[in-house]
Amino acid sequence: MDNLSRKLGARFVQEGLGELRPRDARMQPGTGAFCIHCHHPLSAHDLEYEFRGRLLGRPSLLRLHVRCFDHWQSAAIAQALTERSARRLRNESGRATAQLVRTGLETGHALLDIAAPRAGAHPEPSERARDIVRSLERLLAHVVPVEERDRVGRALEVLRLRLAAWPAPP
Repeated sequence: MDNLSRKLGARFVQEGLGELRPRDARMQPGTGAFCIHCHHPLSAHDLEYEFRGRLLGRPSLLRLHVRCFDHWQSAAIAQALTERSARRLRNESGRATAQLVRTGLETGHALLDIAAPRAGAHPEPSERARDIVRSLERLLAHVVPVEERDRVGRALEVLRLRLAAWPAPP
């Protein structure tokens, strides 16, 4: 796609024309009206696409040159792919964060389990576990989906309760 195509397509997306669907279009000889995108007349020797759609939230009769329609279509496809990729990356990142939080929870519990017989002599494991809890609290907001965030949050609360019952360092 050339630079002009990208610019024209981006303008369609900005103007909210991404709602147009090819099945809503009718192709016909130019009517003399102006193209909603390039603002040039649609002469009788041009083919135009006519849409009954919405422009800026209002029902409208929209007319485009075939080339302008192609720019919109390319931009709409690129936008859909970009949004889908971004959504997939957010979900993957959130799942990876959830796994990181679960691993941190296991580490925190393991530190307390190992140190339990020597609780009075070695306060250091509980301090490390507190550091882990503080880090996990910051990460928790990035866990998706929400159900997983709630599940991990409940597990984090169990570790907090164990730490609250832990003897204070001297």
